[in-house]
Amino acid sequence: MTAFFVIVIIAAMLFALAFVSKRRFGILGLGLAAGTLLSTYWTGTVSNFLAQQGITLVAPPLAAVVATGLLLAPPLLLLASGPSYSKLVARVIGGILFAIMGTIFLLPILTSALVADAKTMEVLRLADQYGRSVVALLIAYAVFDVMLAHSRKPKHE
Repeated sequence: MTAFFVIVIIAAMLFALAFVSKRRFGILGLGLAAGTLLSTYWTGTVSNFLAQQGITLVAPPLAAVVATGLLLAPPLLLLASGPSYSKLVARVIGGILFAIMGTIFLLPILTSALVADAKTMEVLRLADQYGRSVVALLIAYAVFDVMLAHSRKPKHE
């Protein structure tokens, strides 16, 4: 299986998680951002700790597994509760946005663990070119979506 299909399967799984859980993109998107920070700062420390405990992986590398786990832990925990969408269209859009953001964050980890073919290199080139801008827009939208999730106080008659 090529790296491109692995990336597509992971994106589809991220979409399915968000769609089935009905959770708002804002909460999940900010969870991905938090997971990215955890992954960036703690992958080396956790990988070294696990290696000292005798846990070794060759394919995929232990560091890639740890980085993926740390990145996905916050949004996966947030799938259990929180504000949700009630309309199908909102669920689809939220799922797509979550899949895009998650895939962009996971691409550096996946490419360190997989051999990239020509099709994958094209995806990586596009992600490198537009990824930061897309993530910035998605984080801004996630914050806006969280602001929309707060219910208004009921009017007293």
